[in-house]
Amino acid sequence: MALEQRQIDQDLIYEDGEPMENAHHGTLAWDDLVLPLRAWLRRTGFQAFVGSNSPVGYERGVPALGPDLYVVNGGVDHGQEGWASWREGGLTPTLAVEMLCPSTEARDRGEKMRIYRDVLKTTDYFLFQSETGGVEYYRLKDGIYARTHSNRRGQFRCASLPLLLGVLNGRLRWFERNGAVLPNSNEMDALVQEGRARADEERARADEAEAQAGRLRARLRALGIEDA
Repeated sequence: MALEQRQIDQDLIYEDGEPMENAHHGTLAWDDLVLPLRAWLRRTGFQAFVGSNSPVGYERGVPALGPDLYVVNGGVDHGQEGWASWREGGLTPTLAVEMLCPSTEARDRGEKMRIYRDVLKTTDYFLFQSETGGVEYYRLKDGIYARTHSNRRGQFRCASLPLLLGVLNGRLRWFERNGAVLPNSNEMDALVQEGRARADEERARADEAEAQAGRLRARLRALGIEDA
């Protein structure tokens, strides 16, 4: 999280206090996790707020956290720049992902993990090492984070969402229960372009069919045969 102190509103103070060592992490979180999950929420109607690299305030006057990705089940996106639990009916993140780097790993495993566990009661907590593709998943059970292992495909079934998180080509990705990966931003763009190309082909075929029909009608008229 970039070293920054600013006031989103009069109560939500953003002061994570840790520089993001690799800005690429923000891009990965946005492209591979945030946009695909928001598209899935729109498609399925599942109600949740999804944020990335934005402040999460859980108590007035206390500096907010800055997760690389967080999900608040039941949360509503009304254009807010971050999440202030006292303004959102007391809702707090139900899932959080932190992308590890040397300058932040100690806090992600220590202080922030404690806050997610003891204060926010975040059900699902993921640590991702993008350099190695390693994932650690901790599920909250009876007030304790229990290390939870992946399935045989190397994917982790979330407790708070009907989705799985796993690594594909070295990148952390969402998967549906049937194993289908949620398309990331590049894949979504490709799908849109493919759909447009397919529509263009269909229009071209329809135009050609109409042109052929027109030529046939012209021939029939030339032979003195009325067009049926």
